Amino acid sequence: MKKNFIYFVFAGLFTMGMLTACDKENPVDNGSGTEKPGEGGDNNGENGGDNNTDFPIEKMLAGDYKTKVSVDFAGSVTETENKIIISKSSDDAIKVEIKNFSFGPINIGDLAIESCKLAKTETENVFSFTGKETIDVVIAPDTPAVPCDVTIKEGSIGNNNISMNIDVVTMEGAINVKVACTGSKMSGQESAEAKILEFYFDKNNPNNAIILEQPKWVEKTKSYIFSVNTEELEKTPEALKHLVPTIKVSDKASCNIKSGEEEDFSNDVNIIVTAENLNTASFAVKAPAKNYSMKYSFDEWTEATQFGNNFPTPNNNDLSTSNAGAVFFNGTEPKLGYPVLEEGKGFYNKAAKLITLYSNNYMGGIAPITSGSLFTGKFEFSFSSISEPLKMTKFGLPYAKKPLSFKGYYKYKSGDKYIDGSQKPAVDIPGQKDQCSIQAVLYTEELDKKGNNIPLDGTNINNSDRRVAVAQLKDGTDKANWTEFNIPFEYLDGKTYEDGNKYYLAIVCSSSKDGDKFKGAINSTLLIDEFEIIGE
Repeated sequence: MKKNFIYFVFAGLFTMGMLTACDKENPVDNGSGTEKPGEGGDNNGENGGDNNTDFPIEKMLAGDYKTKVSVDFAGSVTETENKIIISKSSDDAIKVEIKNFSFGPINIGDLAIESCKLAKTETENVFSFTGKETIDVVIAPDTPAVPCDVTIKEGSIGNNNISMNIDVVTMEGAINVKVACTGSKMSGQESAEAKILEFYFDKNNPNNAIILEQPKWVEKTKSYIFSVNTEELEKTPEALKHLVPTIKVSDKASCNIKSGEEEDFSNDVNIIVTAENLNTASFAVKAPAKNYSMKYSFDEWTEATQFGNNFPTPNNNDLSTSNAGAVFFNGTEPKLGYPVLEEGKGFYNKAAKLITLYSNNYMGGIAPITSGSLFTGKFEFSFSSISEPLKMTKFGLPYAKKPLSFKGYYKYKSGDKYIDGSQKPAVDIPGQKDQCSIQAVLYTEELDKKGNNIPLDGTNINNSDRRVAVAQLKDGTDKANWTEFNIPFEYLDGKTYEDGNKYYLAIVCSSSKDGDKFKGAINSTLLIDEFEIIGE
């Protein structure tokens, strides 16, 4: 799946990162023949055009502009608000900087275009710029640069306004993005302050009844922490998703979290404050540890969106699926489909259906099969993991009890055609039977330099020395009827549960136990329902 994955990463990156390139080699000649002061005579000389025009860059054009950027990619239009800084590059060119540029999960940061040639227009004090440039972009470490053609069809600046219409074409025309930027010059008197002045949960609001300690800023971890009543949280495990914060920010600043409205704090949250002059500051809020039995019915489903494609997902932020990876195959025709679906007939009510799909016809067979996978944790896109996509599966949630057993129900039917895609080209293995995988893994916390846990992922969930105990289904063969399991946690050699240590617990299921190695049978189907971790 790697090539297809990179394809969509290119799309998201180029949609944002290339939209401000200006021509460094092709100044526009509009033939206006403006006379340069002190030179006199006929201005339609041999040089022609605007070569003799004085441009009031420092006097009128330079400054900060508050700009709306509209990006049309594959029929999906997104809008952001950004600061554009204009400064003098030369007597007839401007430097353009776009601050804090991001799109979806991709954060480009600051972009700088050193020289954009100016030309006079019929409107007084309004100047145009246009051009084409090929820019080499490095998508990820240790990968070759990729060319991107950027054509500025229409650019205009003057009378305190700026606008640009841009075509971005990448990968030999495979992706065509249209970008429109419009904005106005700021006065320079706008406030640059982006601070949180107050942040708390009003206990008079019944949604906040579980709060024990109000948020406090921890300088060491650069984050807010707060605590909750774990006994009450065990009774109402969804309470963290409906907390109502009170947030006061700097005067004339705005915030991405709405004060007085429900917000989901069951996972870490970033509060982003934007100053009046569009400076931004980010403040992390750490989710309190979940100190209750983990229980999942799979009764409620919704849709998530990634790179313009919608896919089904359980309506529970604890859970993620391999759909977030398969979404890249569904950006082409014919669509592959999704390996994790809602099943209407579960053991109780609804269930989750995990299917191993044949994907050998996509992207040159780089991922011969795509197994259905469901797990506690997150799928997180990362440039650094493009060559190792299994690292994008972040397994586990904080767990503050001693786990005793893992229980639930399942059905399984292995597919008829077993594919070994670990070798190229993929080969059929006649007579090989597929098996499913259902397991729960308890592992110790390990912090990075920012004080965040380093989660286990698809490369080490089965072999990390941080693993303490495992509850694993021993027999993954076919089960035609709903089958109950209740598996005790077995502690690994030399490992024990120690009070005071911090632990994470991961539930990981797959319709093909070796699906991470691209091994499995087409249409192997695993149904799961009513999962629960029982803790002491």
